[in-house]
Amino acid sequence: MKNYKLTAAACYLGNFTQAIIINLIPILFIPLKEIFGLSITQLGIITLVNFLAQTLSDILFGPLVDRFGYRKFCIGASLLAICGFLIFILSPLLFKNNVYIGIIIGTAIFSVAGGLLEVLLSPIISSLSTEHNCKSISFLHSFLAWGQASVVLVTTLLVYFMGAQNWQIITSVWLIFPLSCLVLFSFVPLNCTIPKEERQPVNSFIKNKHFLILFVIIFTGGALEQIISQWGSAYLESGLGISKILGDILGIFGFAVMLALGRILYSKYFLKINLEKAMLCGMIISFISFIVIAISPYTALTVISCMIIGFSISLIVPGAVSIAGNLFSGAGVSLFGLLYFANDLGSALGPTGVTLISDNLEECNGIIILAENFGITATQLSMRIGILCAAIIPLLGLILVTAIIKANKNKKEITKNKQ
Repeated sequence: MKNYKLTAAACYLGNFTQAIIINLIPILFIPLKEIFGLSITQLGIITLVNFLAQTLSDILFGPLVDRFGYRKFCIGASLLAICGFLIFILSPLLFKNNVYIGIIIGTAIFSVAGGLLEVLLSPIISSLSTEHNCKSISFLHSFLAWGQASVVLVTTLLVYFMGAQNWQIITSVWLIFPLSCLVLFSFVPLNCTIPKEERQPVNSFIKNKHFLILFVIIFTGGALEQIISQWGSAYLESGLGISKILGDILGIFGFAVMLALGRILYSKYFLKINLEKAMLCGMIISFISFIVIAISPYTALTVISCMIIGFSISLIVPGAVSIAGNLFSGAGVSLFGLLYFANDLGSALGPTGVTLISDNLEECNGIIILAENFGITATQLSMRIGILCAAIIPLLGLILVTAIIKANKNKKEITKNKQ
């Protein structure tokens, strides 16, 4: 009988590696900007490349994994992550005349790896434990949050104590995780993908209303996670005057720890917790918390609210992925590719929407006058309005999760009547 403990460990390390890919570079934005004279636009392009590479991976690799199996792509993703980070680290040597090109190429390569890992890991974990699918995926996703917390805390402290000029050494520290993935995925046992003749075709579920609802729920989950991850620190710094290092640690680190904690607790006590109702409560609490963040004059309350959002939305993405995996169990890896495409789409559009609202309002005369009346700057007021508008997202999620609960209730009633 095969022992899959190392397989699960490889998946957990893979999700930790994905967290490094997503979160490391934004922390290094300021050092890179100062050392190489990069513009805000150039930094924005790095973020765009990261997003595009991951979303393309989500869409393109699912059918290929279904056809050729997990191992080749697990090894390939690990190699791509290593190569991407090496090019990123060595860009001043490899691209002396234009370091920015090297940074872009390195980012594109390891971002493809991140998207590929995202597509691979959930179906692998699901294949190991079909009986407790929700528990397994929630625990897997906790490593994404632990990875985010670790990257934010450790990288921020290393930059602070070692200096921004040592960014290459700091980045090299994180190479141990994709290297570990490469070693483990080379030999750990992996279950086979669903045979083509037994696999549910994409067309059979992509138009299903339950799939579409879950797709949008995952979109909202990705948006909510990244709004706090990308805006939490900036909001605490610009909106409330906290220093950058405290903003990163209190805002992003605290949020990520609570995100991980919620997923860990569910994986431990999942039999006692109704997943859909937990997701519903999470949407309600995050809706209230966004309003509190937007209007609260107290720094401590704002920080606590960011952490509460982390805990409250912890089950949205893994919960919806688990529900979809159970509903469309024969769909194969392509299903997970589409679901994580929704997650990445929300991760990009959520923070972008808040940015556009805040930037456009900041220069408005009405906002400037109103800010003066409140005794704050126009920047602070526009950021608060942007965060307040973001409360629409958990409200949408609340409606959709309610629809899932109602559909399940109707299904149970129909089954009961037939009996």
